[in-house]
This record gives sequence, structure tokens and C-alpha cells, in this order.
Amino acid sequence: MPRDEPRSHNEMANQVYDEIAKIDKQSPLADSGALYRFERRSGLWLRYEVDALARHVGSSIDEPNCKRVPDYRGIAQLVYSRARDGIAHDGSPFDAAPPGIAANGMFFRLNGVGVERLTLAPEHLARFAVPVAPNDQHATPLFDGLVAASFPATDPDHEEQRALLQMHFGSCVIGAAARMQKAMLWRGVERSGKSTLQEVMRSMFEPQNVAAIPPTSGSTSITAPRSPERSSTPTARSTTSGR
Repeated sequence: MPRDEPRSHNEMANQVYDEIAKIDKQSPLADSGALYRFERRSGLWLRYEVDALARHVGSSIDEPNCKRVPDYRGIAQLVYSRARDGIAHDGSPFDAAPPGIAANGMFFRLNGVGVERLTLAPEHLARFAVPVAPNDQHATPLFDGLVAASFPATDPDHEEQRALLQMHFGSCVIGAAARMQKAMLWRGVERSGKSTLQEVMRSMFEPQNVAAIPPTSGSTSITAPRSPERSSTPTARSTTSGR
């Protein structure tokens, strides 16, 4: 029988949510004010702004209770709210993402024996991929030379410094750095490789995944360790400090 009353915003939001889940063959996720939809071609969860969702609602639903911009936005917000069901107020569905690297449609992770390669899937919760897939057989003379010049063998702790740098790089790429709640301070004389190392790390991420936070914006003061003594040789020296 035809219903006498128009559908509610909640009913229309459930329709939109179910349509998205059917098209994507995966229920959407919601985080930081945006909806995330799984794209099977890339294997990534792609950000879908709530305003874009509101425009979709306005163009696809023509009913008495869905005629104005506030209606579109209200329905879109209800879709977002349903996608966050079961997530704590200050939590994220991506907090459960396993450590690993997404690249070329594959997910690379350590399994205790070696590097495991899996086809990217929704449960990997990857939102971006690095531009180059891991390859432990590929020679890296430029990077090796940069690290060797920044932490020369004449320094007594050069092995520890090099290892710490590469652990920091790796933790950032696999998404573990934020969970560790640690920052790394790079110190050194002019032209000792700090900016070059920073650009190397920056190149592994998409621009939208890179941010800069001035030290003065924090509520806790930062005290740097004493500056290293300059090397008596012409080679510039850098140090890394995990904090």
C-alpha cells in the first residue's frame, strides 16, 4: 500500500548508505568529517567529502522532505553517522590498520620470517600507496652515499645513528610512527644532509599526507640535547635523536 506520509531523513540516509555499500561491495567508513569508500581498482580507501555526499543526495533523491540544501546536508550527516557506528568519539576506524606498505595494488608486511606480499584488500585499511614498491634487491647507491656522508664511519656511534634513521623512515611508511608517539629531531651543521633526507622522506607520501607543525604550537616545551661536537675532519656530521 502507498504510504501517506513522506519518508524521513533517516530513511533516506539508510537508502543512500545501502546504495553505496552495494555499489562498492563494501560498507563505507567515516573519519575526521569525511566518508571513506573502498575502491577495488586501487585497493585504497578514498576520501569522499560530506559536502560531495550532500550534492549526491540532492541530485538523486526528489521527495517532499528532500528539497533544500539543509535537507541534503542533514541526510549526508546521517549517512556519516551510520558509518561511524561502533567507533569511539575520539577514535578512528583506521586505528586498526595493520602495519605495512601499500604499493602497486599490493600490501607488503613483515610476517616474522620475511616480507609477505598480499593483494590489497579492505581489511588492510590503506588510504594511500607509496610510489615505489619495496624491492630489497634494488641497489640504492645515492641513498647509501647520503647516509654514509651524514653519519661517517669516523663517528663512534655511526651504526646506531644510521639504524635509528632507517627505523624512523620505516615506521613512518608503514604507519607505525604515530602510534609510537615519538618524534625525531635531526641536528647537524650546514649542508650535512638534513634537508635532503627530509625531501627523500617527503617524496614517499602524497602531498595531502604531509603536514608541518611548528614546535612553538605545542603546549610542552622542547629541550634539544647538546649540539654535537664538530668533526675535526672536513666531513659534515649529523645526528638523530629519538624523543
